[in-house]
Amino acid sequence: MFFFDRLDLDRRFRLLRREVEVRGVCEELRGWHFDSPPVEP
Repeated sequence: MFFFDRLDLDRRFRLLRREVEVRGVCEELRGWHFDSPPVEP
């Protein structure tokens, strides 16, 4: 089995946060809008 240590998890989450900052989040997924229904899972 393979286990992640705390340092590896922190590094991976840091890289993931940077990627999300660069790509951004689609406006329709940011939250609920009054002019459109909520997003379904």
